[in-house]
Amino acid sequence: MSRRAPLWRCPKCGHRFASRNLWHSCGNYRLADHFRNRPRVVRQLFNRWLALARSCGPVTVYAQKTRIVFQARVRFAGAIVHNAWLEATLWLKRRVEHPCLHRVESLGRLGYAVHFRLAGLMDIDPELEGLMWEAYAETAVVRAGTEEQEHKHMAITPYLYYEDVGRALRFLAKAFGFRRFGVQTRGPGGKINHAAMKLGDAVVMMGRPASGYRNPKRLGQATQSLYVTVNDVDKHFERARKAGAVIIEEPADTSYGHRRYGATDPEGHEWYFAQDIRRRRSRRGSR
Repeated sequence: MSRRAPLWRCPKCGHRFASRNLWHSCGNYRLADHFRNRPRVVRQLFNRWLALARSCGPVTVYAQKTRIVFQARVRFAGAIVHNAWLEATLWLKRRVEHPCLHRVESLGRLGYAVHFRLAGLMDIDPELEGLMWEAYAETAVVRAGTEEQEHKHMAITPYLYYEDVGRALRFLAKAFGFRRFGVQTRGPGGKINHAAMKLGDAVVMMGRPASGYRNPKRLGQATQSLYVTVNDVDKHFERARKAGAVIIEEPADTSYGHRRYGATDPEGHEWYFAQDIRRRRSRRGSR
């Protein structure tokens, strides 16, 4: 496995970048300068925005002349401080819609700089939290000489809505063997707004939806299915059954070389777990 090149450090300001001599607002600026004579709520908004970014993984914060930048291996988010509101920015590969959408800058093949106008803590909703995770995930691999990013591991990360995220976390751990990943974020009432879990190297994210949402159980029908590969599907099935998962399909061999079973979680999302049995068959045939 090839190692990524170390970040280049600007000899003048000390900021680090994925490519050498990348243009930036070179200078020594303090974070506190951006909040001088600003209302307290603006700093609270920034702190919440930064906490959300850090819930995704390691983040370095750089104060520049007119903006504040959040960086993993590359810049993925940031903020511009205004008199009574915060202009929160995400670098995304796609255009998005959101009630707080302020403006969108096209960056060509690199994607878009999407700016949101945040005036209160409630503006940082589960949808915006999911977009922060999406922006952070884009920082996995950087090509030399540019800030063009590629996915190194998961090209697609499932994001599920749960009316009770805390209950979903407990169930997915007990029944399916998922483990907690990253930092959880909570709303003003203390309920979990966003969280993530891992099974092996795979990540699934989840968040609490806005009012009016109806989960698959309330709808009375599936809205999607997740297909997950495990090492021992029969052992996994027994674990899920004992934990109270509703079984919708008993373990069975398929025509395409997988042995699988299906189950639903307490809010009706369908999960299918499968094991590749072609190798097992080939080993038996070689004896």
